[in-house]
Formats: sequence, C-alpha cells, structure tokens
Amino acid sequence: MRSLTQKTAPAPVFLLLAVITFLLYIPALHNGFVNWDDPAYVLNNPNIRSFGIEFLRWAFTTPAVANWHPLTMVSHAMDYRLWGLNPAGHHLTSVALHSANAFLVALVVFSLFGFKEARDRGVALGASFLAGLFFAVHPLRVESVAWVSERKDVLCAFFFLLSVYFYVRYLRGFKWAHYIASLALFALALISKPMAITLPLVLLIIDYYPAERFKNGAAIIVEKIPFFFLSGASALATVWAQKAGGAIIPLERYPLYIRVFSALRAYIFYLYKTILPVGLAPYYPRAVNIDPLSLEYLLPVAVFAAITVFCVLTWKRRKLFLSAWLYYLITLLPVIGIVQAGGQAAADRYTYLPGLSIALLAGAGGARLYRKAKSFRPVVIALFLSAAVFLSLSTFKQIQVWKDEISFWSHEIRLFPTTVPIAYINRGMAYEDRGLFDKAIEDYTAGIALNTGFADSYVNRGSAYNGLGEYQKAIEDFNRALELKPDFMEAYYNRGLAELKTGDFKDAINDLNEAIRINPEMPSAYDLLSEAYSGLGEDERALEAKKKGAMLRTQ
Repeated sequence: MRSLTQKTAPAPVFLLLAVITFLLYIPALHNGFVNWDDPAYVLNNPNIRSFGIEFLRWAFTTPAVANWHPLTMVSHAMDYRLWGLNPAGHHLTSVALHSANAFLVALVVFSLFGFKEARDRGVALGASFLAGLFFAVHPLRVESVAWVSERKDVLCAFFFLLSVYFYVRYLRGFKWAHYIASLALFALALISKPMAITLPLVLLIIDYYPAERFKNGAAIIVEKIPFFFLSGASALATVWAQKAGGAIIPLERYPLYIRVFSALRAYIFYLYKTILPVGLAPYYPRAVNIDPLSLEYLLPVAVFAAITVFCVLTWKRRKLFLSAWLYYLITLLPVIGIVQAGGQAAADRYTYLPGLSIALLAGAGGARLYRKAKSFRPVVIALFLSAAVFLSLSTFKQIQVWKDEISFWSHEIRLFPTTVPIAYINRGMAYEDRGLFDKAIEDYTAGIALNTGFADSYVNRGSAYNGLGEYQKAIEDFNRALELKPDFMEAYYNRGLAELKTGDFKDAINDLNEAIRINPEMPSAYDLLSEAYSGLGEDERALEAKKKGAMLRTQ
C-alpha cells in the first residue's frame, strides 16, 4: 500500500475500478428480460413509449408497481427511446450506473479517510480501492444490476453516493454550494427509490465519526432540517403508493413482535450472505409459521446483540466499528420488514446501499493487514486476489441466473422446490410463450399443487390446454378459476375461446360478453365475439362486433 505515494491521484485508480466492474458485468448485456416486474415496468408499459408532458405527468403522479419513483420511470422511458425493447440497451444502462457507483464508493470512502489527514495517503487510497472492489464485485449486487426492473437501486445509489460526497466536501470546505448540491442530489435519490430516505441519519453518523462534529450539536441538527423534510415527504409518498398498490401487509396478518424477530434475523442473514454468498435467490420466501423462540431466530438475535455490545464497548478506541454498524442498521431499516410490503423474507437487492459499510470495513481491514504484515505481504496479496477472484466468479455465475425466465425460475425452484409456487407458474408462462405447452402444463400443475387457491394458476393452465387443443380440460380449469374469482375477466375470455373452438357458440357469446363487461376496451374479445355470432348465422351482430374491435385498435 505504501507504494501508492503521496502524489498518487485517486481518480485514475478509481476509474480502473469502474472499468473492472464494467468488464465483469459485460455478460449481463446478453441477458433478456424476465417475467418478474419487467413486463410491468418495461415490456407491457405503454406509458414509457412516449416522452413528453403527458408521460412526465404520469410518472410524477401515478405509482408504478406499488412504488413512487418517477426518476426511475424517466430512465426506463429514455432507454425505450434509445433501444426500444432490445434488452441489451436496458442492461447497458444499469451496468454503466453500477460501474459509476463502484467509482463513487471508492471516492466516498477516500473522502471519509480525508478527515484523518495525518494518516498515510497511500493506505487510504488502497483501502478505498479495496472497499470499492469488494462492493462492486460482490454477488449480492447482481440482483440490483442484472434485473432491469431494479434500475431504481443503481440509480438511487448513484445520487445517494454523490450526495454523501458533496456533504463531505461541504464539511471540509464549508462551501454552501456543496451543501445545496448534496441536498439536490438527495432529492434525486429519493425520486429514484425511497430507500434513500435514511440519508439524513447517515449524515449524522458522518458528523459523529469521522467528522467528529457532535460538539456543535444544535448546528448539525439545524442543517439537517431540509434533508429530514425531504425524507418526510418521500415517506408519505411511499405509503400512499404502496397502499394504492395493496402492497402493505396489515399487522393483523403479521404481528409486530413477529416482524421485530424477523427483522433481527434479516440483519444477520444479510451479514451471513455477505461473508458466504452461496444459495443466493431471487426470492426468499417468508416462513408461514414463525417461532421466535426457535434457534433459527434466537441465534441471530444473540449475534445481533453481541455485535452491538462489541461496537458500544469499543467506541472510544474504534469509532469506525460503531459508525459502520449504525450505517448498516439504519440504511436497511426501510426494507427490514417492520413495515412489511410483499411476501419475501429478504432480498439481495436490499443490500445495495447497506453493503457500503461492510465494504468500507473490508477495505480498511485489508489495508491495515497489509501495512502490518511486512514480511508476509505476498501472502496477504494472494489472499486479496483469491477473495476477489472468488467473488468475481460467483458474480459471473449469478449473472447467468438472470439470463432468461427459464434459467431464472429454474434456479429459484432448485433452491425452494416446495415453498414458492409462483416460480412454477412463471416458468410455466415462459414455456407457454415458447409454445412448449406440455412443459407449461407440468409447471402449472406443480404450482397448483402447492397453492390450490390461486385463480390465475388455473387460467394459465387452461390457456396451455387451449394451446394443445384440449378444450374440455381447459374449460374445467376456467370453471375452477371462476369459482375462486367470480369476476375474473381472463377466465371468461379464455373459456369463451375454448367454447368457440368446440362449436358451443351460445356459451361462447355469453362468456365473451361477460369479459367485455369487465373490460370493454379489449379488441380481441370483440373479434372472438364476431366469430361466435357468425357461427350462429347472426351476421349483423358479427359485423357490429368486428367493427367495434377495429375501432378500439385505432384509438
């Protein structure tokens, strides 16, 4: 590390880090979209296909997939304008942002080391590079980068890191332009993803250490007021969006004490996955029956308590530990499960910003080990290289998981063969899209066996039976779907199609009219209705339905 001299400039070194990151993620450019939020965000989202006043009004006033992140939707619209539905272009943007974030992580860590001017600059530079490398090549980052729908992670982190950097510049130079830049960048982070909401507390942690400004108690609180105001506004917008999307699970279904134990377990779960990144999954299912007194929950609670006690007891001598632990706890807080949205117990993407603290500790520890090792430095370098290669190979392997829907859901099924029915359903949809109806039916049947009360599964299997021409089996599935969900438009539509194919024109007309009643803006339903009327010899009605379908297509 001391070979990095006093004159070594950080920017070229950190630029090398960004290039390494980009090269590692090049395979992601060959990946496609996946049928997990990508249709809602990009593939089937008509709103991003124009870029003007109407689009901006929609982006800033309408939740997307139970979230309010207008700047993220702007980025998807810009990608569509550049690349259309070519997935390589959408992945390129995410990879470029992650590469920029690798640069920024190293830059932020280096700027934090700058508060201790007496320390060796070469060590600080080496520690910052290692921190950025650990952050960038760790396989926990893959979900945020290789999943097009998770653009919000890398975009939010880009502005979050810039905001922290300019805040540090403000502290070291007391220039109000830096403070205003930090505040403005924070606002951009919030409208990319509300997880940035914790940044005011992160700035207070920096005030505590390494800036050591707590003697100016009142001043540091006053200057955070605008930041807290933006956080409050973002919190209100997030609650509104998630309530509108029905994503928030009420306390009656998932009691508070269970959420607390689950949250403590999740904190340690992410540390475990950081240290041993194996078995990474797109979706970690939440346990149905949780026993807080079981070893599965008591052990993480004990580890959590031990880490906290260690950081508190060593804070006078090693303030870095307490600062890093607080940063980790606080930045995970919005997604730790106290406010439960969705059915997942954890998600790799949630570690994108919190992972910075562990990366900083890894970089600082690595630099310190190198400095102390002296005669054993070749061994230390070999350890660094081995860890970097292991993480990079794990990341390369994890990128392949996101190659397409079949590899994606097959990976999920291998990890959780009996607890994630949606994995079978979504893989079945991917098979059906490829015309592999037998395989689709096999997966739909497996999904139904795990959850017999999900109406969509029966419609999907019925659709596959339609594709094979097994119309009676299809009708049975649509009947079951309508028993579970009486106003299910897709069930009426597909049953009408099956009845039309079997020559049961009267029942087809009834079902297609029901589908149109529920959704009168579906041209294909009018086309089928026209065929059914023709089958009964009612040519006038057939022509009327055909004209209606044609008119809807021109609107």
